[in-house]
Formats: sequence, structure tokens, C-alpha cells
Amino acid sequence: MGHDEEFEKKLQKDIFPEGWVNPKPIDEYDLVVIGGGPGGMTAASIAKGMGAKVALVEKEHFGGECLSYGCIPSKAFLQSSRVAAAVRRAKEYGLEVEGWKVNFPAVMERVHHLQTVISPHDSADRFKKLGVDVFLNEGHFDGDNSLEVGGQRIFFKKAVIATGTQPIPLEAEGLAEADYWTNQDIFKMDQLPKRMAFIGGGPICCELSQAFLRFGSQVTLIARGSNLLPKDDPIASERLKKAFEDEGMKVFTDSVVQRVEKKGKEKILYLKSGETIVVDDIFVSIGRKPVVEGMNLEKGGISFDPQEGILTDEYLQTSNPNVYAAGDVTSKFKFTHISQELSKMAVLNALNGNKVRKESLIVPWCTFSDPEVAQIGLSELEIKKQGLPVEIVMVEMASIDRAILDGDTLGFLKIMVKENSDQILGVTMMAAHAGDMISEMSVVMNCEKGLTALSKAIHPFPTQAQVLRTAVATILKRRSDRK
Repeated sequence: MGHDEEFEKKLQKDIFPEGWVNPKPIDEYDLVVIGGGPGGMTAASIAKGMGAKVALVEKEHFGGECLSYGCIPSKAFLQSSRVAAAVRRAKEYGLEVEGWKVNFPAVMERVHHLQTVISPHDSADRFKKLGVDVFLNEGHFDGDNSLEVGGQRIFFKKAVIATGTQPIPLEAEGLAEADYWTNQDIFKMDQLPKRMAFIGGGPICCELSQAFLRFGSQVTLIARGSNLLPKDDPIASERLKKAFEDEGMKVFTDSVVQRVEKKGKEKILYLKSGETIVVDDIFVSIGRKPVVEGMNLEKGGISFDPQEGILTDEYLQTSNPNVYAAGDVTSKFKFTHISQELSKMAVLNALNGNKVRKESLIVPWCTFSDPEVAQIGLSELEIKKQGLPVEIVMVEMASIDRAILDGDTLGFLKIMVKENSDQILGVTMMAAHAGDMISEMSVVMNCEKGLTALSKAIHPFPTQAQVLRTAVATILKRRSDRK
């Protein structure tokens, strides 16, 4: 048995073990959780920790997309690509590296191995040992407080739906016949394509297109919108596009793929603009939609929209007062960490009465490109739309000693503060470690602190986080000068 087959067998044993026998349901559960991804697992473990009788229903695989073909494999993949990029830049740091090459099958083997290192924590067996009744089958509502699962009926006092999302298909003539990859199968690829087209301008396409470029593929990125990362700051989007192009990527924005034709092993993409692109493989990621089909939500009295997902109130309660929804299936923020936070909130509201509002969350997120792009709170555009009086300070990473020493000067920090106030409205950060540094802002903002608290933070020198101290000092000096 090859290593990859061995890892696949180990992973399958955790996420959906063959021969699993569902338990006999008890008379009534305090909480039933539908969905075994990050949100559902969080909900089940918190409820069990509160002493509740819990059932967890998963139809496909524990760990959700995150473990099988999302955050976990992609970040392992990205790390290998960053090492490849560092080797290519070795001369900039006074190093001579000769004779190196990318062993793509070994990269994928590492990805699959690391999945199996993490998967026991996200396994069906672990939750069984925690005392959760685990049902590996699809759940169908057959009443306000009951589900049918694999021929058995499960009754509950409360339920949480956390079924996540799935890729939105691209409607382009000939695409299906030409074959293409999505995030659900890309990590099964065993050979590095010579030429690849990535269709989509969001985080998944930005991260993976740069990774394949660094491994040695000729990459073309095709985005429908005028900006990459359309939910992020336009300055960050423009700089990321330039970074991609400087590395050798072809980037088309405001572009639509109208037709795809397969000729032998080649695939020809015809753009609406008249451009023609010839590649060997195509990857598509144009967005995600909530998983709401197949559960008989109507029979459970649960309102939903095929695009927006399950409809909830400020407490994450659905139109059925016995049922709550959390994570990607109901939230506009499609992130693992937000799924976990909302699931925690849904369980507390379901078991303790509605006390926590989802509007209380101040959400950070990060795209793990290089440099990383992170955001928390309101964007500059949202602030302007709301007509809020704001002071904006932007500090270039090129002015920060550690960024200069590391050779990571492309990024910036933009901090937006309510005028003549201590309140931080939003932060955009583009830097090598933006995903880590944005967490400091998350602590400050979610604890309802502001500039004063941030000004007291002492950062080790030299670190790239010094950019935060520089930004605060700039705002305070500007205010002092106006007096």
C-alpha cells in the first residue's frame, strides 16, 4: 500500500468509518446537531460539556469541508508553496541554492499525512467517546421536534443546524465536458499541471493560484469582478494583483468565461472580451451556497432561502422555535472560526434561553495569500455608506524595521477610528503575518476597548506588529497637533 492510500484509509477511518453502526436513539435528546463540520462539532462538544443529552448527525464526513478539502489541506499546501517561493528568493538573502526542484507528489503526500495527524480530533469515534450519540446518515425533519435518520426516529427538545455550504457551479458552455477541479477534489491531483486557469477572484482562487504558480505552473487568474478579493480593501486588492503579476501570473479582471472547448489534452477558454486562453487544467471557485436541500426543512417548519440559507433571528433561532442554525448555512461570514463562534452562541441560546445576539460579534477574517490580507470590523466603504465621521490612518509596512529586514514591505495597515473618539471602527491589514496580527485588534475591539488600550500595548522590537503602535501614535499626534 502506498503512503497516499495509507493516509486516505486513516482519514476515512476518522471522518466516516466503514461499518459504523448508529446507536439506538434515547426517548428524547436535549439537543440534536445536524452537521459534523467545525460548527456542528463545536455545538455538540459545548452542549455535552453543559451536561446535555446530545446527538450528532452527519451524512458525509466528520470535520466538514475544513478537514477534508478546505482549511486544513489548503494551508498545508500553501506552506509548501511558501517554502518554494523562499528558495526562489534565496539570492536576495545572500544564499546560493542549486539543484532544487518541486516534488509535487511529495507535496500532496505531506498534505494528506497532516490531515491524518489532525483528523482524530475531528473524528466520529472521539465524539462517541465524549458521550455524544453519533449518527452517520442523512437527517430528515418529520416534525417540529423530530428527525428521521437511517430509518430511526429521533426526538429532540432543541436542535442546531450546521450543514455548511457547497461550491456554486459555473455556467459556461462546454466547461463540464472539459472537466475542471474545485476545492472538493483539487488535493487529489497527483501531477503538477504545466498550465492552469483559475476562475474566480475570491480567497480560494487567490490562495491556490499563487501556490500553483510558486510550484511552477503557468497560471492565469480570471475574475469576474473589477477587483480581486472584492470584500476587502481596494488598495489591498490592487496590490495583491500586482504581487501576482510580479511573480509571473496573468490576471484578468472584469472578465467572463463564455465557453470552454477541449482539444486533445488542451482546454481552450474563450472570454467575453475576445481573449483566448489555452491551458491543461481548470480550477473553478466562484462562490459558495448554503446546504439546505434534502433535510425536509418545510416539514420541520423552518424557513430558508436557497441563496441566503436558513433564516434566523438575532438569536440564531429559526421560524421553528425548537430549532437554531449556525455557521455558513445561515451566516454571511463563511469562515470556520465564525461557524464555531456562532455554534457556541446557538447552543447557549437554545439551552439557556435567548440571551446572546449575533450582532455582538466583531468579525476578523484573513486571506492566506502572500502577503496575507486581513480585515476586522467595518471597511472604509461601509463606513462611508453609513456616513460615520471617521479618521483614517494608513501606515506602510515599508516603514517598519522588521518588514524591511524580512523583505516583506509590500503591505500596509489602515486603521479607521470614529472621529474625536476612542472607538476603532475597522482595520485592514496587508502583511506577511496579517492573520496573526489582526488577532490583537480582535481582542481590543471585541472587549469594547479602543485607541487608549491599544496605545498601552508594548510590542517586542523588532516585530512587524510595531505597525500597530506606529498607527496609534500617528492618530494621537494628529489629534494633538489640531489642539
